Amino acid sequence: MSRIVLTGDSHLGALKHTQDLKQDSRIAGLEFQPIGNGFVSLLDFFTANSVEKSVKVTHSKWNNLIFSEKELNKDEDFQLLAVSLPINSSRILRDVSWQRHVPWKFKKRRREIPIFDGLIETIIEQDCSKSIAFIKAIALTGIKVFAIEGPRFFEHAPYLKRKRIEVCADIEQRYRSYASQKLADVGIGVIEQPTQTITKIGTTHHDYRHPDPRDEHHGNALYGHLVCNAIVDYADCLK
Repeated sequence: MSRIVLTGDSHLGALKHTQDLKQDSRIAGLEFQPIGNGFVSLLDFFTANSVEKSVKVTHSKWNNLIFSEKELNKDEDFQLLAVSLPINSSRILRDVSWQRHVPWKFKKRRREIPIFDGLIETIIEQDCSKSIAFIKAIALTGIKVFAIEGPRFFEHAPYLKRKRIEVCADIEQRYRSYASQKLADVGIGVIEQPTQTITKIGTTHHDYRHPDPRDEHHGNALYGHLVCNAIVDYADCLK
């Protein structure tokens, strides 16, 4: 069996959980090498060595893994590396004051301050630029790599008590479009969130939320099962 390795942020938890249930032999061979929680991706967290054709995770709060074709393909069975990191909008939805600042076309209350598309793109770029650079650096080593979208926000997210859901859905879509296009520009594919998990208003359906009621943005094993199978399908198409 060809080796498919999954790395990245905490959204891998749902995928690993479904594998641990051992209910689907098709995904039993997926290999997990997580690096840590997504907040570190805002910082300088990796170095690339063009001579050795490798990328090393260097931040002290993350697992300092090294990615190179030589290491991944020691037994000549490596096929693909999947990275869950570049498309994770939870930080800017949670931490930016979208209750006060809104995309100009959504302004309808006197206290709201309209902001224009260029500024919103800059905010998005600042959030995901280092993780996009990371996956680009991996691709330059010769590793076959693609990205996995994190799930869209859930309607139980605490920040929705203050922020309009249609504003958050708009920012969500802009984020995904921006990051996906930046990856497409250099030939890196994306496993998109399964369509059956997305509601009409652009949130993730509550059937796929994490079982811990305190968890506001991770998926559950059912969500993980759909994504794991999408990854295997993607790999099969490349054979």
